[in-house]
Amino acid sequence: DFALMAACLEDESQTPYRARLLPGAEDALAAARGRGAAGATFTGQGPALVAIAPAEANLAAIGTAMVAALARHGSPARWCHTQHQAKGAARRQL
Repeated sequence: DFALMAACLEDESQTPYRARLLPGAEDALAAARGRGAAGATFTGQGPALVAIAPAEANLAAIGTAMVAALARHGSPARWCHTQHQAKGAARRQL
């Protein structure tokens, strides 16, 4: 449910604070959503951003738009994509 995922990615307490630390972050997050991402936010402790998108989304367009938005503000970036594991965690006997 990508609508629910997008709502879960909204963090009104931390995102505004973190965005001040990374020039262009708000534009990059908006660019991701504008190119088809279900949602986008900061991830981890550092200035990393993540966008979650459905399989039919143009991942290159999302990543390129985010990098371009950051570059316009002098923040160098690169993008990559990963695939989710549909199976999830597995329990194994050692």
